[in-house]
Amino acid sequence: MGNVMKPYRMICWTLVFILGFTGCYKLVYKPQDMKNVRRQLHIPNDIRLVSFDSNPKEAGFFGREGLRISALFQFDDKQLSNYLNIIEDRATWQPVSFISYSPSRADEYSSNALRWFDLPIPSWANKQFKYWDHIQEVSKVKHGKYYGSVITAKQGERIDHSDGGYHYKWTYICMSFSEVTDQFNSVITTFAVLDMDLKKLYALTAFSG
Repeated sequence: MGNVMKPYRMICWTLVFILGFTGCYKLVYKPQDMKNVRRQLHIPNDIRLVSFDSNPKEAGFFGREGLRISALFQFDDKQLSNYLNIIEDRATWQPVSFISYSPSRADEYSSNALRWFDLPIPSWANKQFKYWDHIQEVSKVKHGKYYGSVITAKQGERIDHSDGGYHYKWTYICMSFSEVTDQFNSVITTFAVLDMDLKKLYALTAFSG
């Protein structure tokens, strides 16, 4: 009888293990990811979230390496008008830290790093973000604006240790898509396209790893 029960126990523990990860995503990671998107793009809480997904849904040894957050928001006429005012308000677009991620923000920001631009998006973006589930829709938007910021790491001075070892100081710099090419190495990328005709906002946040 004991040998018969072992497979069932293994199945039960496997289910507990899987459900534990699922619960952690729904209770912790998903709300955190949603908040990061809204914070970075200054999206008011009353803007309806149509679709959302983020992966990986569980943390590995080094956290959630390679995290991708994808979201689609829907505005009504008044909300779109209000958001366009937010977009044009340069005082609003100041550095905002990412929740539970290192680095939480850049050390330096270019003058264009946190700006919105008129479409079209840079020619390299379609290839760079071909994995994004909304890229086909985004590529067809003709009337709208886009936001693209990239945080990259720059190697700084060498720091010598008393034991003979050393390490390099790294500086994190944030720039806009207009200032980089498809050859950039991104630590954090934030990309959004506002469709003025359909009143939709497509958003993607991608972390290195």
